[in-house]
Amino acid sequence: MLTWQHHWVDIAGGLVLAGFAFYVCRGSDSRRCVTPNLRVGCYYTAGAVLVLTLAKALGLWGAFLLWPAAGLAITAGAYSDSDRGSSAKPMADCR
Repeated sequence: MLTWQHHWVDIAGGLVLAGFAFYVCRGSDSRRCVTPNLRVGCYYTAGAVLVLTLAKALGLWGAFLLWPAAGLAITAGAYSDSDRGSSAKPMADCR
């Protein structure tokens, strides 16, 4: 995994980019009925803001915290988005 020119930062960056690409470039399923979970989305948003604040406080070493902050922000967007419904729970009585 860490051969010659590959580093952990490259792997983490690829995972964040893949998660974002899968979220944005997903095909639509019109039969899927979902509802957003704003409470959980707010928890992830608060986590992203907290990690970004900690990253700013740590200066240059805080750059390593930008990866988890990006992951938390993408997850918050997925839980808060009612149009795509990527992480929202399906409604039980939807037909």
